[in-house]
Amino acid sequence: MTQKISVTVPIHSGCDIGRGLLARILKDAGFSTEDFLRLR
Repeated sequence: MTQKISVTVPIHSGCDIGRGLLARILKDAGFSTEDFLRLR
């Protein structure tokens, strides 16, 4: 069964998001850091 989720990603023109925020977004989306690195 596939679970549908929504994750809000803030956008600030000209600024990169920090590692902590990225880690939190990945966690909220159900991804590990390893999953992200494998998919990017």
